[in-house]
Amino acid sequence: LYTAVCTIASLILSLLIAFPISRKYIPASGFLYVLFLCGLFLPSGLIPTFQMVLNMGLYDTKLGYMLVMTGVNATSVFFFTGYFKSIPRELDEAASIDGASQLGIFLKINLRAATPATIVVFIFSLVWNWNETTLADTYFGKSLVTLPLALQRFRDTFTRMYPVVDTQSIEAQLNQGVEMAAAVLSIIPLLLIYVLVERKLIESIDKSGITGE
Repeated sequence: LYTAVCTIASLILSLLIAFPISRKYIPASGFLYVLFLCGLFLPSGLIPTFQMVLNMGLYDTKLGYMLVMTGVNATSVFFFTGYFKSIPRELDEAASIDGASQLGIFLKINLRAATPATIVVFIFSLVWNWNETTLADTYFGKSLVTLPLALQRFRDTFTRMYPVVDTQSIEAQLNQGVEMAAAVLSIIPLLLIYVLVERKLIESIDKSGITGE
């Protein structure tokens, strides 16, 4: 639930920001683009964000965690902006002459043309959100956990219960077995999603130009 909601919400926000920036429909589009570009290299601001969530009373809540995870991804905005720039503006002008609104131009022309890029960003964002344990461990207490975080805590607890003294000991072998089991359990949902969208993902990566063609 956390992964699906955060991924879809972040994807929608990134699309709605990248399109007007790429078409320069808003003032200072170039400056905003540079700001998002700088966001690729700046720290995430974990401490002030955590303080804000704490002051709002959203610590250890589903809403607080999803709000943090739904934040606009600078990488997605950068990727979508470049892709929208590659779509000819003549298509927008032709649709405008035919009476299409700006929302219609975005939904019926640009969003459809950007389907390959959207699928690629969706899959990569999905994997990142699913595997995120640092933020989940920060914004969740003991009552709420995600599956990867629960598996990580289980592994850590097992390791403390059976500390490794000798790498060839039974405890070491048990710890390795628990770690491998936890890893398999955590990637099963992603494997199922990949099996379902494998063909679309490969086609999208090829069409979006990631391969360099």
